[in-house]
Amino acid sequence: SFLRLIDGGVVANDPTLLAIAEARLLYPGRPIGTVVSLSTGIPSGNSHRRQREREARHVRRTRAALRALAPEASYFRLVPRLRSPVSPIEFNETALVAMEAATVAGLRASARGRQLIARLRRRSEEAS
Repeated sequence: SFLRLIDGGVVANDPTLLAIAEARLLYPGRPIGTVVSLSTGIPSGNSHRRQREREARHVRRTRAALRALAPEASYFRLVPRLRSPVSPIEFNETALVAMEAATVAGLRASARGRQLIARLRRRSEEAS
């Protein structure tokens, strides 16, 4: 059997708010803890400056909406810096591996990424 997954961005640029609404329906009354949204990335370079600016505005709007819907939640939007664009419906293994490597490198290099890793480790330890 074959399972095909498609990026949530096909429905919404960042399906975070859709996921929160669905979580509220599936688990009414349960608090939302940590929300991680992974972008398919933005290529580096000056030519993509407007795209990065749009992404920053989008993150601010999503964070504000999330505060209203789930004030207890922590929101992390990860946007890897890529050498070349990756489609939301990418299936090329080489492109996906490069995106994964850029995401891991970005997590380790950014203060926000390190904060996310620390939070997830604490949660894992608490659950054990």
